[in-house]
Amino acid sequence: MTSSTSEAFLDESNHHEVQEPRRGVPQHQKTITAEEMKRGIYIDFEGIPTRSPSLMGVLCQGKMKQIVFDEDLISTTTGNPNLSFEGFSEALLDLQRQALREGRCLIAFSQHESNLALEFGGVDISLLYKDARFIAKRWRNRILRLNDTSIRSLKDYANLIGLNYPEGMIGMAARSLQNIKKSIGEHENFQNCPMETKMCWSRLLHYNRLDCIWMREVVRASVEIDSLRKLAASKKVQRSLH
Repeated sequence: MTSSTSEAFLDESNHHEVQEPRRGVPQHQKTITAEEMKRGIYIDFEGIPTRSPSLMGVLCQGKMKQIVFDEDLISTTTGNPNLSFEGFSEALLDLQRQALREGRCLIAFSQHESNLALEFGGVDISLLYKDARFIAKRWRNRILRLNDTSIRSLKDYANLIGLNYPEGMIGMAARSLQNIKKSIGEHENFQNCPMETKMCWSRLLHYNRLDCIWMREVVRASVEIDSLRKLAASKKVQRSLH
């Protein structure tokens, strides 16, 4: 693997600027309550554009797990209790069942995860889905009054609340995944791969974890700041009545 691979982790899909079908976002996906925010299941996919995702991060009430979908990456799960292998459709159905059983919603940034779940997994998660980007957009426009359309990615919104990704972690996950898979193929097993490959994989997993955690914090900020605004407005009304 080249040295450039170890520096590159995110592709356009992780930056959530992929082309999505031109359809309206369902109304129930645009808003979220404080309880839904706290109990939600935050998900984030990593993968190669136009292909089924290779990895999913899942964060629920402080507990993080990651699931590998790509059979070429099965050997990466050895010795990692927080990383497992499962079929894409099966993993989505498990999440769907958990959300229904426990009364939780599935939260992801933009329509990207929902679209891929349906396209490659045949699983429609839209009724349980919350669009974190739309929620944050409302916060950006109505609360912060930043009508800046260049603020679109999770990174942009995280920056608004003082959260920053480590240097070199934006832009090239697809290339990293391709090179990791190539290295595993050449060495027959992830455990036999050079340290550079292992470090690249470790940093990609770290980025995926950050995506889930930062997304939760962006949604939390959106909900809490909106609540403070409503509380302030309510007190203002109460004062005017006296």
